[in-house]
Amino acid sequence: MRRAFFFVALLPGCIFAQTASPAYTKTTYMIPMRDGKKLCTIVYTPKDKPGKHPILLQRTPYSVGPYDEGMRGLAGSKKFQEAGYIFAFQDVRGRWNSEGDFADVRPINPNPKGTETDEATDAYDTADFLVKTVPDNNGNIGVWGISYPGFYAGASAIRTHPAIKAVSPQAPVSDWFIGDDMHHNGAFFLQDSFDFFSGFGVVRPGPITKPIPGVPIDRKGANAYDFFLSTGAIPNFDKLHYQGRVPWWNQATAHSNYDAFWKARSLPPQMRGVNCAVLVVGGWFDAEDLWGALNLYRATDRQNPGRDVSLVMGPWSHGMWARQDGQFFNDLDFGQATSRFYQDEIEFPFFDRYLRGSNLPKAPEAYVFETGANQWHKFETWPPKGVRARSVYLDDERRLSNAAPRGGTEMEIGGDYRPGGLVYNPNGPLPGGLQFSFMRDPLSRMAGYYDLLRVDPSKPTPYQDNLGARRNSTYMVDDQRFAQYRLDVMDYSGPVLDKDWHVAGPIDVDFWVATTGTDMDLVVKVIDVWPDTEEGLAKSGRKRAGYQQLLRGDVFRCKFRESFSNPKPMIPGVPTRVKFRLPDVMHSFKKGHRLMIQVQSSWFPLVDRNPNVFLDIYKAKDSDFKPAVVSILRANRYPSKVTFLERS
Repeated sequence: MRRAFFFVALLPGCIFAQTASPAYTKTTYMIPMRDGKKLCTIVYTPKDKPGKHPILLQRTPYSVGPYDEGMRGLAGSKKFQEAGYIFAFQDVRGRWNSEGDFADVRPINPNPKGTETDEATDAYDTADFLVKTVPDNNGNIGVWGISYPGFYAGASAIRTHPAIKAVSPQAPVSDWFIGDDMHHNGAFFLQDSFDFFSGFGVVRPGPITKPIPGVPIDRKGANAYDFFLSTGAIPNFDKLHYQGRVPWWNQATAHSNYDAFWKARSLPPQMRGVNCAVLVVGGWFDAEDLWGALNLYRATDRQNPGRDVSLVMGPWSHGMWARQDGQFFNDLDFGQATSRFYQDEIEFPFFDRYLRGSNLPKAPEAYVFETGANQWHKFETWPPKGVRARSVYLDDERRLSNAAPRGGTEMEIGGDYRPGGLVYNPNGPLPGGLQFSFMRDPLSRMAGYYDLLRVDPSKPTPYQDNLGARRNSTYMVDDQRFAQYRLDVMDYSGPVLDKDWHVAGPIDVDFWVATTGTDMDLVVKVIDVWPDTEEGLAKSGRKRAGYQQLLRGDVFRCKFRESFSNPKPMIPGVPTRVKFRLPDVMHSFKKGHRLMIQVQSSWFPLVDRNPNVFLDIYKAKDSDFKPAVVSILRANRYPSKVTFLERS
């Protein structure tokens, strides 16, 4: 049925159109900010729902459309609509139909004065307008958003407007250098960044209501691995493809260290002055913003004592809790509709408690799904109380041990140790094309106390088997058997478990490495190895005997081992300690399964290639990339270990 379209009396500069819909009335406002710029905001108010109702607001850079007739699709529980909630969607400053200039992850101004603005002041001014203008609102606003809108939701809690009673940053963009989207531990997530900004990063000519074309990329039918490898060093991506049409790419790659540019765009340290309840939501298999959810929760909770701050972590990929029922991810079957449970039993009660004053229970500190065991848990703290650290060490014969290695003491090494005894040999290649030779002394005294990875930037280790043109989220649980027998991957396995083993919390990596180069990347993967007799995963229709399920993996750029702001070269042949943290898990390794740790030095094209040379990689030339040999040490003096928090 064709919907009626009509104009209403205008409030100067504010309301310009209204559309009728079956259950809601749609009104478009141009809301003035303190500096005079107006932000386009579409509000849906319920029909046939007498009384006063709360407002749910989302601020987004992805368009609040449709700008014509119709109603924007609403994610989340239907209980919000049944309860008569008012829904508001706003184009953030400089995006789509809003005025002003857009800035990616716009820095928060710690003390804005007068007409100075940031995303917190824009949220404040928006809330102030909505409660004073939208008919039949009850004076209470909740703010939510997933991914980039999650960043804006988090910012709305800073110096909170009195009407904003509850905020839910979900998979929030939080720090684009340390852990989200663009970088992990200083390593550039090349594939995600390039593909995303080829569309998102094109600057609009002015306020728009229709999409503008992104940068056309001619991949010539190549898969992702071949396309990114053939493009080469980072400067080539703008030169060959973007050609200056994506300003953010060049702006970001001008800052290769964690300098003031990146620090100003880190949201967690800014989460102060929060005067509302906060529910941070994330997914264990979120390939984009897993770090953001965990760390925004921690920072908000720590910096705002006495506030209701809660964490929800489910078995989801990015935003999966809002668009699927959540029973399956790839071949994994969780035995229940986890997303529907979250929407109806966690998200709706959270907002309804604070926005309508319902007697629904307060959210626990942490509402967390345990993968493997496939069950929800409520905790008073996260990580839960009573967990204890348990370290597993890399051992000989590619094993994992509960005890630190005994061999390779200083006496056995002989004092003048250069791990691996490796020197560059320009006169002739080793098998596989790597030009290195072995020193006989003191290598003979170190035999059995290190493992070698042959790292060749011209043939980087792929992050996924059978790579397509685009990255998919399933790599977060992919079978790792494709990498097991590569010369550039080393794996270490524990014994078959005689009972279930439960872990909950972050995973700490503490390795000793050496390289023939002056920089390297360290990729560590934690894997749940299914039994060889495993018949398959429920309803998957596929047998997965021996499935090596990636549970958690991440990369660390080793020049940042002491500081993300002040990188240091590695000294060839010298034992170097590298410590970093993998994002949290809550997982049950089932009886009959095994723990495996895989180690490698590239993860391409998910992560850009390290040239194995200490330099500004964003300015590297193709000729700068050199092969190297990496030693993974597992000696008494140089133990390499991974530490879990286990739960009884």
